[in-house]
Amino acid sequence: RTQTERERGTTTFYPCDYTIVCRHVVLDSLGRVAHFNFDSNFVSLVLKGMGDMNVAIESVVAVPEEAWNLDYIKPKPVCVRKDGKCVQATFHTPAEAKKIEFEEGNDEQFAKELPAHIYSNTTGLIILRGDDNVADVTGKVPSPGVYQFVIHYYQPNYPEFEMDIILQNGQFYEAKLPLTHCPATSGCRALVQQTDGNTEFQLTENFVLTLKAPAGKTVWLDHVLVLPRDTNMERVTQEEPLDQTAEFISQCGKDSFYIDEHTSGFCRDAVFSLTSAYNNGALPCQCDFDGSLSFECEQFGGQCPCKPNVIGRRCEACQTGYFGFPDCKSCNCPSTAICTYTGECVCPPRVTGELCDQCEEYTYGYDPIIGCEACNCNPLGVEGNLQCDTLTGSCPCKPNVVGRTCDRCHSGHWQFPYCQTCDCDLRGTTQEICDQDSAECFCKVNVYGQACDLCKDGTFNIQEKNEEGCTRCFCFGKTTLCIGSSLYKDKIVEAEGWKLSVATLGKVITLEDTNVNVEMISSENLGADLTNEVFRNRTVYFSAPSAYLGKRLTSYGGALNYSIFYTPGPFGRAMEGPDVIIHGADIYLLYYSLEQPAATETYAATLDIVESNFLLPSGLQTTREQIMQVLERVQGIYIRATYWEDSVTTRLMRFSLDSASDQYNPESGFALAVEKCSCPPAYQGLSCDSNHLRTL
Repeated sequence: RTQTERERGTTTFYPCDYTIVCRHVVLDSLGRVAHFNFDSNFVSLVLKGMGDMNVAIESVVAVPEEAWNLDYIKPKPVCVRKDGKCVQATFHTPAEAKKIEFEEGNDEQFAKELPAHIYSNTTGLIILRGDDNVADVTGKVPSPGVYQFVIHYYQPNYPEFEMDIILQNGQFYEAKLPLTHCPATSGCRALVQQTDGNTEFQLTENFVLTLKAPAGKTVWLDHVLVLPRDTNMERVTQEEPLDQTAEFISQCGKDSFYIDEHTSGFCRDAVFSLTSAYNNGALPCQCDFDGSLSFECEQFGGQCPCKPNVIGRRCEACQTGYFGFPDCKSCNCPSTAICTYTGECVCPPRVTGELCDQCEEYTYGYDPIIGCEACNCNPLGVEGNLQCDTLTGSCPCKPNVVGRTCDRCHSGHWQFPYCQTCDCDLRGTTQEICDQDSAECFCKVNVYGQACDLCKDGTFNIQEKNEEGCTRCFCFGKTTLCIGSSLYKDKIVEAEGWKLSVATLGKVITLEDTNVNVEMISSENLGADLTNEVFRNRTVYFSAPSAYLGKRLTSYGGALNYSIFYTPGPFGRAMEGPDVIIHGADIYLLYYSLEQPAATETYAATLDIVESNFLLPSGLQTTREQIMQVLERVQGIYIRATYWEDSVTTRLMRFSLDSASDQYNPESGFALAVEKCSCPPAYQGLSCDSNHLRTL
């Protein structure tokens, strides 16, 4: 708002989980970047939030329209941190690259003032700024050909801009270098382009590269790489991933373990020792008489000096696209074709078309070098068409027929190519279901019967999601005879009596209750403030009240349901730990969810109370016996409340634990996962867990 004008705009504050502040641009009513006209230097801003907002604003900046750039709001990486410190990034530099340092021949422009946050203060750079904004670099290519230029630079202060470049090499090229905003501690790389966007330059021998920075801009230059035209530029210009494996892999594994013959130090010594031992000494050069320039090869690697367009360690063949060894000449063929030793163009195998760019009929997977692959569709299994998908090679299969070539029945079917359905109970069969030749059903461990529909003695309750098919009778070791109970499914829901506990996690687990109150927002919604000092850098859990504890054998096979919601602070990092802990009989059962809750989003979870979902503190899988011992006397159920070191608030919602009762409920169904044992005399209870023998 100015003295005479009032204009409006909107912005959306998306979640910002970074250690630095985020930026957003103000938009107009059509969702475009808003433009504001100021008729004076006195401007007032009124910021009005919509609904319940919780946001911190550091500053509001007005950018002149002609200077606007998305770089002002687009975050750029600075570095990768390891143990709290920046790690120097690496870039791929091919062996055939020619590297020229900018400080060579530009002593007057040597940078005494380096970019802020640069990884190494000993890096040699030149700086272009103000009136001193032009630099020349000279070089020489090993042989005439087409080359590309990559510049390594530092540009932390401005949005993206272009630098003018002139290349002189007998010919005169006008070019440009797009310099994106680069706050990275190890710098960035960019590809030199001609004014028409072409990145290739024809060079003969010597060249001069002249670079000019725009007025009012500052840029630091490190080095230039001169690369052949067939170099993978995407890999050269992008940072390599941080490698943290063993020393040999981290130092010597770049470029598929290629070690340049000029390499010195650890990698050269290690590779020399390994290859010498493997080859039982040095190997003869055996340079090809016709294709090499000398009979002497490199002591490290054994590469012979080859004639132009000749390749191979021994210089024994023409480079791809050339013919007539040893005087290799370029093939006059489409780029997708190769030529024979006579120069005749030949398409790759099973490729057709004038440009050798199409697969022949009944083939797929075009590749300009290896050609196409045969479909090989099974004529008995396809739906009347032997042509497969030209990209994936998948043949059109008949119903219940699968496989890329339609050569077998789908699981659960037999007698290819008719593929009739096997008469098997899917609850009791393995993933393969049945034999595709005989239709014999493949039963799970605890299942038997022609259709795999019966539980073996000592087991009960056949279920599809049970890996063993049926659950083993536990019965506290008193009997091996049991069936599924006739109880009805029920739920335990209780919102009062919840506490907050802090956990010490490891091979030995301890949980301590705190005095911090849990607020009951509603009958299904509990909340807690986590800013208390007792919770700092601790893993916090909601501790269930007594209504959920005690004898909970009837909860086996049921589900524990809950929803969690938390708000993190601006700092800290994610925390690790089990999402649910159940304690009983001096045993801790730990559940780790594959999916972790996102901040400020309600996350709903369902946990089936079966042994396959829990681990012990030692990392071993929980057994049926262990989970039943815990459920016989549950001493604690803990739901994780913190997922971030610097959490602010947390909420537990819609918590319930499945159980079973004898109260009739026509809508709930039977709790068949709960065992009902045939107990011997003197024992009673669903699992023979009570002794009623009396002494007279």
